[in-house]
Formats: sequence, C-alpha cells, structure tokens
Amino acid sequence: MSGKPFTINTNLKTTVSPVSGTFIDEYLETKKKGELSGIGNDVISVSQKYCINAAYIVAHAAVESGWGSSRIAKEKNNLFGWSAFDDSPYTSASGFPSRAACIDFVMGRINVLYLTLEGKYYRKTPCLGHRPPNGYGMNVHYATDPNWGHKIAACANALERAYERTVPEAERSVFLADASEASGADVAQFLEKARSASGHQIKYQLGEGGMTPNAILPGNRSRGCDCSGYVCWCIGLGRQTNHVLYTRFNGGWINTDAIVHDANSTTGFFTRLDKPKIGGIIVYPSKRPSIRYGHVGIITGVRNNMVTKVIHCSLGNYRQSGDAIMETNADVFNKPGVIFAWYEGLE
Repeated sequence: MSGKPFTINTNLKTTVSPVSGTFIDEYLETKKKGELSGIGNDVISVSQKYCINAAYIVAHAAVESGWGSSRIAKEKNNLFGWSAFDDSPYTSASGFPSRAACIDFVMGRINVLYLTLEGKYYRKTPCLGHRPPNGYGMNVHYATDPNWGHKIAACANALERAYERTVPEAERSVFLADASEASGADVAQFLEKARSASGHQIKYQLGEGGMTPNAILPGNRSRGCDCSGYVCWCIGLGRQTNHVLYTRFNGGWINTDAIVHDANSTTGFFTRLDKPKIGGIIVYPSKRPSIRYGHVGIITGVRNNMVTKVIHCSLGNYRQSGDAIMETNADVFNKPGVIFAWYEGLE
C-alpha cells in the first residue's frame, strides 16, 4: 500500500497491505462487540500463503459475518458466508472446525476460482469489481448484491487508513519491504530478491528448485536448482502451473522452451520485448543437437541496447565458483534464438 485508497479495482494479488496481525485484532476489538477479533495472525498467514491482500480478507469476513456476529459465523465458524445461498443461508452454509480453517479453505478456493487467470470464475482482473453489465472481477459471480464489492472495498480502505493513522511511517516502510513479493514489487525489489540467492553455494541440478516460490532460497545444497527454477522463484511462480498455455505445451512446466513459447503468444505470464531492459528475462530454447538445453536469466545490466550483465543459475557458474547462482556478463547467452521478455506481474 502506498497511501492510495482501497477500491473495487485494487489488485488483490499484487497489492500488499501493510497491516499486521496484532493491528488487525486491535482494530476488530473496536467493532461491534469485538467478536471478530482474534483472526489477525491467521489472516496474515493465509495472505502470505496465497498471496492475497490481507486487508481484503479482513474486510470480506467483516462484511459477510456482520463483524463476527452472524449465526453462521458463531455456530459454524463460517466467516465468509461460504455456500450460504440466498434462499437457505444457514442450512446451506458450510461448517468449519475453526475460524482459522475457514479462512484458509475459503481463501484457497477464492484464489483458485476467482483470482487466477485459469480460474473458473476469473473475469478480466483479480479485483472485487462489480456486477454486469460490463462486469469484471469477483462480483460478477461471487454475490448477487451489486454493491458487494463496494462494501468490502470501503471496509478494507477504512482498515488501512486506521493503520496509517496509528502506525509510524518508519514501521510501515519496514513491513512493506519485508512483505513485498516479486510479483507485486518494483524492479529494484525484484533484483534484490534475485541477488539474495547468490552466495549460498547452491549446486546446479537440472529439474530442481523453484517449486516453492515463498521459500527463503530457490534450492539448497543437497537438491540444488536449475535456471528455470531460479527464475520462477525470483518472480514468485511455482515452476509447475495449471495455466492452459503451459499445460497444453508441456504438461504445465515452466522451462526455457515454455517461456519462449509464452513470450511469443498472446496469453501467459510473459510479454516479448523488442529490446532488453533491466529486470527483464533473457532466454533461449533448446535446439538439438547443437543446444541440448535452453537457458534463462534475469537482466541486470544494459548498455546501448545490449545486455551487459545477467544473474542466472548455471552449471558453468557452479563449476567455476561452487555456487550455481551468480551475476555475470552475458556471454553465455550469445546463442541462436535468444529473446527478451517481461514478466507481467512486475510493475
């Protein structure tokens, strides 16, 4: 968050809220009888797990549960009205063993169904949005109330404005620096994450690394990492995806050939660039028998439209220094078919 108001158009996947678990609970104590308080740490945990804006999660729960006062919330631990149909809200509503279980389950389903490109109910952009005509976002399918998105946005905005008034600027800045993921961060933060993986003596291992984008490192000394796994970790994507472009191309694996295919397509995660720029991707595909495997890295230096520096994970790096991840010149990328691309999640 950067002082901008939370609206129905706020991207719920890339906009990071600075609110902490402690502040969430303190804020909720002031609402109604404080019945929703106590979910703060669970909200933050789920927000980080699914990369969903924390203020939205709180606001959604507050609006649907009447700040924790609804019968469904009290008796079924259902904070979001999940499966509560208009004609039989209590009977049809799902029950959960705890509020924490509810938050985790519902946000996991919302992430898959509404906030990812391949989701069944994804409509144009991962935001609250509004109903048809010209509908977009979650409100197209999630709720029949045409003002549903506006109610949640107003609640989330009030929460963040209260946080701004209460928490010192220095503390907010530190939190944002710690919480930002590459998918929603600016180029400087993206490159900082990329460089943070160097110096840990990670070995090169084809097919390894990048399965857990929120991990501290893309790989480790025992299992290692390869170039695609490293880049996926840097940008915050697991190296296997359900995106239809990738599943049709190679079973869902994000590797060098698939990235090139994506960059040359009209849909996907990457857009092809006419010329290199810092923070972009440099990649070439395999071309048997002259090139057995492709290679991909992140551009960290450009001069006169030529790539001068790249940070990448390679066997050559490992043999040279005992660390597969290094920032080097771009000589290794001087191969036929090399292209430049930009990850769409990067601001």
